[in-house]
Amino acid sequence: MAKTARSESVSDVLTVKEAAAFLRCDPKTIYEAIAKRQFPGRRVGKRIVIYRAALLAWLHGEESVQTEGS
Repeated sequence: MAKTARSESVSDVLTVKEAAAFLRCDPKTIYEAIAKRQFPGRRVGKRIVIYRAALLAWLHGEESVQTEGS
């Protein structure tokens, strides 16, 4: 069975605070990088979320950064 957005587990999605803790940086750094489209993040309602797979791909230097609006 193929995964859909609804079948993503909660642990597959990080908040900005969780991503910052994982990277050991200030959440403000994450917000700024997302605003500059240098970091993978999406707005869902009033929240910004980061898919764990996208964060790991970004850490491995993959060029494609999926940000809100892209």
